Amino acid sequence: MSTPFKVKMRNRETYEFTLLLQGADVLKDRNLEALRRAGCHDALFGKRGDVFYADFAREGQSFGETLVEAIRQLESAVPGLQVVRVEPEEFVSAAAIAERTGRTRESVRLLIEGKRGPGGFPSPIAWTSRTRKLWRWADVAQWFQTNLAQTLPGAQDAAYITAFNAILAFRQSVVLFGINPEIKVQRLAVRDNQAHTTRLTVWPLLVAKEPSPVYESKSLLFDDSITTDESYKQHGETNWEFLNRAQQIEFANCRTLLDDWFGRLSSNGKRLLEGGLKSDSEAQFKSAFFELYVHETLVRLGFSVEVHPELAGRATRPDFLASGPQGAIYVEAKALAPADSTRSKDNLEEAVYDALDDVHSPNFFLWVEKTSAGTHAPNIRLLRAKLEKWLTLLDPDAVQAELDRTNSLEGLPAFPWETSGWALNFRAIPKRKARGKAGVRTLGNRPFKFGYPNEIGRIRKALHDKASRYGELRHPYVVALLLDWDMNGEEAADALYGTSEAGVGALRQMTVRRRKDGMWSGSTSKIAAVLIATVPVLWQCPTGRLELGEQTPWRNGHLEPDGVRCHVDSPNRDMADFFGLWNGWPRPRTETKPTGDIQSLFENADIAMSAG
Repeated sequence: MSTPFKVKMRNRETYEFTLLLQGADVLKDRNLEALRRAGCHDALFGKRGDVFYADFAREGQSFGETLVEAIRQLESAVPGLQVVRVEPEEFVSAAAIAERTGRTRESVRLLIEGKRGPGGFPSPIAWTSRTRKLWRWADVAQWFQTNLAQTLPGAQDAAYITAFNAILAFRQSVVLFGINPEIKVQRLAVRDNQAHTTRLTVWPLLVAKEPSPVYESKSLLFDDSITTDESYKQHGETNWEFLNRAQQIEFANCRTLLDDWFGRLSSNGKRLLEGGLKSDSEAQFKSAFFELYVHETLVRLGFSVEVHPELAGRATRPDFLASGPQGAIYVEAKALAPADSTRSKDNLEEAVYDALDDVHSPNFFLWVEKTSAGTHAPNIRLLRAKLEKWLTLLDPDAVQAELDRTNSLEGLPAFPWETSGWALNFRAIPKRKARGKAGVRTLGNRPFKFGYPNEIGRIRKALHDKASRYGELRHPYVVALLLDWDMNGEEAADALYGTSEAGVGALRQMTVRRRKDGMWSGSTSKIAAVLIATVPVLWQCPTGRLELGEQTPWRNGHLEPDGVRCHVDSPNRDMADFFGLWNGWPRPRTETKPTGDIQSLFENADIAMSAG
């Protein structure tokens, strides 16, 4: 039998395979009962010589998904039980190769010896006698596909089993030879013949089965190579570049989350978003991520989501058409990037902050507050020299005692600096765990960005552009905006319902009213609701209320009946719970809660030290 036997049943298939076991006697009554309760009632357990085995005939959507689920059930049911090999993995002779490829034995001999064909035929894996050699069938089938464009039956199944057994052998080697347990294989993927991916974490156990459809043979958003890079995120480095290389478990969790969300996109959705998610452009990454976030939220709310649905008589298409029990809605997601002048200024600031990370400071982190930024790069070498001299004059123990007493930045030593339009104020925060350690960044933060009045106008313009983009739509239309700055509820209400202003009424009493300059002022808008993030609030059109169900994690904002005051409700569901995240994510589940003091911003989490 060259591949797992399968029988088509509805949209699923029945796969037959054998798993070789060690570590426990599966034929004992209590173990057989435990295996049955774990879901292995479709397996026949036995023993050949000293080797225990489990013969499965299991129904599933793909071989990879079915296989990994069986392994998880076995190893979770009986303590110490471990799967060591998947059968059948075939080894073939030259005569068998000739028979399977439809060639003569002489033709195969010439291919093996490189006297015919492109050369590079796979090396044999064993000699059963001086002249009789054996090859792994998966290697041979791959060579024929790559070099002779000949697809052989069962080749993908065979390759999948070979790759899977290599993973199991690696796991055995870790235990058998005492390899340093700090070795981690964070992302390892093999593809089965149903175009599904099984992602496996090999150390310390074989866990985390997450099959998902692949697009053009690509199974992961991130590179498959094993990374050991624990250096911190550079201020000028994009999110994609950093996440793709960072080894820490926090960022591995971020990669897993993005892969999981990406896997729920349709093939068309993957094609449209993959480029943005893998882009070196920060703006494109944010835009693609926001679309992915909106898509995931709609899916979790129970909607069936179509990406870029066609509109009759129009070439333009909205991002999503979401259909569910509440009805259908069109959704457009947009990341509102800073203006070009702002981006240029931001890039200059990032370069300055990167340079400040080179300040030699074994005893202190630097906290920087920005009052103004110049249009040209300052003399960083001179600033570094002054900062290093100032820091050497400070006693870290004395500063630590003051910080313990006040737990406030205000009482920390300050170093103000102004030149050429730049006005920065530095504060020294003593290191505790990181004192004297190499490879720890000095600059612990970047100054925060704040919204300005002209940003309200940019939001209005973006919404008016979106409102007129698709003409008359058959279903309610929602626009989601991801902002690059902080915006409170009053500012959002000014943009949507009109700017609030104070005046004097007929009885000389102070009154508050809203101008007719909001997106929803005057005539009825084509937009039924607007989602404004970073902290997401779904603002409702004053002429109606869009119902998306009771499970939405967003807060709902709306205008009070007086037409002036706005109100933001509490969310119906916790955001972390909605997305299946744990307390403290993306740190490990067992991580203790932060202490809440200032130094925890720098030392309590590697993510703060690495991401800045």
